[in-house]
Amino acid sequence: MTQDFFSEVSGRISFGGLESSDPLTYKVYEPDRLVLGKRMEDHLRIAVCLWHSFNSSGSDVFGSGTFDRPWLESGLDPLAAGRARLDAAFEFIAKLGVPFYCFHDRDMAPEVGTNPLWAGRRPTGLSTTCARLCRRRALAGHRSGPTSPAATATAPEGPP
Repeated sequence: MTQDFFSEVSGRISFGGLESSDPLTYKVYEPDRLVLGKRMEDHLRIAVCLWHSFNSSGSDVFGSGTFDRPWLESGLDPLAAGRARLDAAFEFIAKLGVPFYCFHDRDMAPEVGTNPLWAGRRPTGLSTTCARLCRRRALAGHRSGPTSPAATATAPEGPP
């Protein structure tokens, strides 16, 4: 998936203040505002959780899903769906201007194959895709350089 999933959001979400009528602005969160001598962004350390934000169809006890998540459609190749999910997730993270993300093992190792002993354990390349997207989105507006959380947050490459 190379096209923008959130194309209706034209750029990075910015601070608008309490009086802003734009629903796509932060009302209170102002990353560079000083609070007790530190930037608000340094106090709050906001992150997007990939699993909880992108692996749900929006269903609940009252009915079926309400989210448009093409990577959740049945019959898709799990690796292609995983890459599409990561593309959309990192686009979302960049537009929020959030420097951190977190994930579950299944975000990087979806079900592949039918052997229950190996399901989710084979290297899938999704951690490499994730690292590539971090670097690409870092160049597209996040902080860059060796101290950038977005540029250095990658999936573990294996057991310690």
